[in-house]
Formats: sequence, structure tokens, C-alpha cells
Amino acid sequence: MTATVLAIETSTNACSVALQQGNDVLSRHEVAARRHGELLLPWVQQLLAEAGITVSQLDAIAVSRGPGAFTGVRIGVAAAQGLAMSYDLPAVTLSSLAICAQGAYRITGASQQLVAFDARMGELYWAEVLVEAAGQLRLQHESVIAPEVIQLPSSTGWLAVSDGWASYPDLMTRAKDYLLPEQAAIGLLPNALDLLTLAQTEIAAGRMVAAESIQPVYLRNNVAEKPKNSA
Repeated sequence: MTATVLAIETSTNACSVALQQGNDVLSRHEVAARRHGELLLPWVQQLLAEAGITVSQLDAIAVSRGPGAFTGVRIGVAAAQGLAMSYDLPAVTLSSLAICAQGAYRITGASQQLVAFDARMGELYWAEVLVEAAGQLRLQHESVIAPEVIQLPSSTGWLAVSDGWASYPDLMTRAKDYLLPEQAAIGLLPNALDLLTLAQTEIAAGRMVAAESIQPVYLRNNVAEKPKNSA
């Protein structure tokens, strides 16, 4: 049975919200840097009104836990936690890198992905992702890392995903023998629509947490200072 879920994704310059009720899905998605706080809650209210339901009728809240922009991650997590606590709802938290990989799979069908977000300060948020089917994937080596020290896979046929590849063209040059020629996912940012897909899998498996357990994952220990080993 499909759960009724509200999904929130604000970890990058893209802000998105999606709502699933049965087979019906409503969503908002916009690349709107520094406008997440302005857009998020009005969008939630709009989607609930369009669906004709209230927060209390949701089965769960799904939210991106990061990594990503510190302020964006914090806004999304705080909103999800506030709604879940106010209405005593369980939550699903998922990596923004996994959410982006699900989006790349939806667009391209590629099952092997190298997801790279530009983390600024000379680093990337990085993960290898193996997608088994829609909503089913394995996230490996999630980290914040300088592009020049990334250990690339020994196999070929990997899809380059998200904006980190465009930010560090030297990495693209180094990885070209391992990558698929497909370019559709370069620049792709995570979308709440894909968070919904992953969240349904988590809910069906019973992998939910209480509202007070929703925690952001920044990967970087100090989000305000430049790393000492950064150029």
C-alpha cells in the first residue's frame, strides 16, 4: 500500500517539496538559491490544499538529511522536524546524494553513478551509487573530499552526476575512461520527487525514525572555516 508522504529537499540551490497520496503526486521544484526559507512552508501549504488533506492525514514526513549547503539542510530538517513533532508523525531521512542518484536513474536509467556535489572550499560531496531498481540503491563512500584525491572505480560504465563535475573539470578529464558518454545528469540537483520514491521503500521496510531523531548530516566537521589542507 502506498503511504501518504510529504517530502522536503532543500540541501542545494534547488528547493523542492512533493506530496504523494495514493498514485497522485504533486510537487514544486525551483533552483532558488537563498530563497528556501521563503518558499518552503508556503509550498507545503499549497500542496496540502491541492490534495485536500491536512498534515495530520500524512503517514510520514520525508526529508533530505544532507550533505549540502549548511543553511539549506538546516531549513529542511527544521521544517520536517517541526511538522513531525507537531503532528506525532514518523520520519524518513535520506542522503541528498542518494536522492540525486534516484533522479539520475529516473532520467537516464543508469545503474552505476558517481555523484559529486560542489562543496566549495576546494572539495566535493561524493558518493558511488549502485541502483538496483527505482527506489532501491546502495550508497557507497559518502564523503567530503578534495577532487584530486578521489579514488575512482576500477570498472567502466559510470554516470557522472550533479554539479561537482562541471566545477572540477580536471576530475572529469581524469575519470573520462571510466564514464559513460551520457551528459544528461551533469548539473542535476536533488528533487523531492525522487525523495518520495526512496521514502516509499523505506516506509515499506519499516525504516522510519521519531521526529526528535531527525538529524542533519553535513559531513564537514566545521562548516564555517576553510579546511587547513585546502588550496
